[in-house]
Amino acid sequence: MLVQRVRRALAKGGERLLENRGGHGPADVGQYYVVDGRNIMTDHDVDLESFGRDLGVLRSWERLVDDEDPTLFG
Repeated sequence: MLVQRVRRALAKGGERLLENRGGHGPADVGQYYVVDGRNIMTDHDVDLESFGRDLGVLRSWERLVDDEDPTLFG
């Protein structure tokens, strides 16, 4: 759910949040990274919770319950 919120917010500016699924991309980009409309990486090793807060899609009273599953909120 948080991933979807972040993706929708980034799409407004022509960017996309991608997930490194291992073996298919550079290991040093982290689990999540951002690319622009030309597929150029603009951010790497994205911490979803703080990134979501910076974008304004995760409110102050919301938090991730499980860092491994960004769909769970508490």
